[in-house]
Amino acid sequence: MQPRFRETVTVADEPLERAFLAGGPDQILFHRRQRSLAYATVAASLGVLVLSIWHCSTATTGLTSGPIYLAMPLAVAADAGLVCCKLALLVA
Repeated sequence: MQPRFRETVTVADEPLERAFLAGGPDQILFHRRQRSLAYATVAASLGVLVLSIWHCSTATTGLTSGPIYLAMPLAVAADAGLVCCKLALLVA
């Protein structure tokens, strides 16, 4: 259910949207915790993605005895394909 009236409020030099029908200061603190949890999730996901790309490229280099700069684009393409498949499952 969408609130009927929204206003941008600045709390501790941080702009937040507050719905007047949804709550007061408790709602603002909830959004701040939600935002910090989202940042932590994005940081962990990017770390795992970089580790996956590195692992895949070194494995490809070991199997083919080719240079790492040729294995890296292959690893990026493979991981990008996996991420796109996961996003398609989430959207569907």
